[in-house]
Amino acid sequence: KYKRGMCRWVLYYGDRICLHKLLIEPDNSILMQSSPDHVRLTPEAENEAYFDEKAHSLRNHLINGDGFGISWYCFGKEDSIVYKSLLPAWNDRNLISLCEGMVSDNVFAHVRAASKFSNLSLDNTHPFKFGKYTFMHNGSVPEFKKVKRALQDLLPEEIYEGIEGTTDTETAFALFLSFLPNTKDQQPPMVIANALQKTISTIVSLSKKFGHSSLNFAVTDGLTVIASRFRSEPNSEPPTLYIAWGSEITFNDEQNGGLNLSRNGDYDTICVCSEPLSRVEHDENWVLIPRNTMMIAHPHRQSRVIIPDPRARANADYIPIGELNVWYMFMNDDGEPEGKEFPVPKEPARQKELAGKRNRPGVPYA
Repeated sequence: KYKRGMCRWVLYYGDRICLHKLLIEPDNSILMQSSPDHVRLTPEAENEAYFDEKAHSLRNHLINGDGFGISWYCFGKEDSIVYKSLLPAWNDRNLISLCEGMVSDNVFAHVRAASKFSNLSLDNTHPFKFGKYTFMHNGSVPEFKKVKRALQDLLPEEIYEGIEGTTDTETAFALFLSFLPNTKDQQPPMVIANALQKTISTIVSLSKKFGHSSLNFAVTDGLTVIASRFRSEPNSEPPTLYIAWGSEITFNDEQNGGLNLSRNGDYDTICVCSEPLSRVEHDENWVLIPRNTMMIAHPHRQSRVIIPDPRARANADYIPIGELNVWYMFMNDDGEPEGKEFPVPKEPARQKELAGKRNRPGVPYA
């Protein structure tokens, strides 16, 4: 019944940030989360409807020492730059130096705890990249070796030949790419979101006779960013996933002690991660994304405009937060959408009071 959680990841999208400030400096940075000295930080998880302490401990595995990877997008370059290492993140002497010199507005970072008997290789290390798309995952597909053939039989030859490793994640990424109209043209956010939703439902359909999937995916084409928190098992919670948003996000602020989240202007920055990046007690800036929910974000700033399919836009609820549009999609245990095409989740009762006090109309939970 219980499968240990595999990995942890963080994505950042918004104002340009130095990678060192995002990945190294926070009190509970992704570097700290990977280490043997890490103490799990999953606020509000125990209040979820289907919380199970044993399953929670295994799906939010303590040590992630089987390699790591980071990706970032640079202005003037359509695809991401990826750096991977088989060393534990805390033992790679190049990581800190590299992060000090890199600035980006779209960053993925991933620390791995490999499945039992899984190969440790750069080909199996996240994030994965194909053209302009970057992809990472926390969770697992049950009995992947038994379902791998059925999943890969769905792939067109070009995408199948791009698979270099042996992980369930890379096959999931290939499946996602196959559901896009093509991988070269800029796709509207809803087209990308529907491709990821179809990836989830296909994996669940083909693997459910072997067990239940945990599919915390993150994908970006450099403009649209999508993250899912999903588990197919009824009455069971996926690995944790948190979101913070604002006009500016910085860390190790002297007054806060961890996260400094400015909401004085347009809300054009989000951070999504397996654990909050700050260890401030009762930090209300981090919100636990509900079970079986997908978050879709894309910019409409003048220099980076995306025009969604107008028919899809007419049927979709969305929340403009400054220079970002943010949607949420609910899914059932089979990975199929529930309710409207892109419904906005109702705000948890514990967040309503906070939102009222902050007087923040137009935040992702409204």
